[in-house]
Amino acid sequence: MADAKLTGLAENTAPLVTDILYIVDDPAITAVSQKITVANLFAATNATLALKADKTTTISSVVKSVTGATYTLLATDGILHVSYTATGAVTITVPTAQITATRLPFDVKDAGGNATANNITIVTEGAETIDGEANAVISTSYNSLTLYSDGTNLFIK
Repeated sequence: MADAKLTGLAENTAPLVTDILYIVDDPAITAVSQKITVANLFAATNATLALKADKTTTISSVVKSVTGATYTLLATDGILHVSYTATGAVTITVPTAQITATRLPFDVKDAGGNATANNITIVTEGAETIDGEANAVISTSYNSLTLYSDGTNLFIK
């Protein structure tokens, strides 16, 4: 392939999470040519990339407000803004269907600022673990956790 201007290349209008993008890291100081997958690009920006059956994509950074004592994670959730800790403890359940290798990381944030008194407990609905444990707990006010999956279990980033 002959060299071509970037603007002259064909556009990929249906990228896959495994597609690789060319980037120039830190161009203002010490430019380094690198690659990044579409999935890692969106994980780094806390955005959600959903691939539809027809290979089209939906991209968004979904912030879900959690205002009750229980919440079940949705496939579209990227950030859980948990304000209910101002009132009481919260349990977040991650369905088995959400524990896939293609599930982008998600964040759980104590937005209510009272997790010290009213913990946020993150559990799975099956035998899956979170960093080898049955659950993960946010017990410090205004703290947060980022979780990701290897397709079998969840891990804290």
